[in-house]
Amino acid sequence: MIQLAEQWQDIDGFHASSQVLAMAEICQVLNTLREKEHFKFTTFDDVDDATIAEWTGLSRSPGGR
Repeated sequence: MIQLAEQWQDIDGFHASSQVLAMAEICQVLNTLREKEHFKFTTFDDVDDATIAEWTGLSRSPGGR
C-alpha cells in the first residue's frame, strides 16, 4: 500500500484508499500520474533485474522477475 501525504488526499480524482490494488492497476495509476501531473519517478517495473539488484544490494534471482 502506498500512503499519500495528508495534503494529497483526494487530488484530481485520485482518492487515497487502503484498498489493495493489483499490480496492473497500480501501474495504470502511476502512468496516469506521469502523463497528467508530470510526476517524475522510477519504479522497479521500469528497470531490469540488474538495476534492481544494484539499487537494493540483493542478488539477482536465477529465474528473473
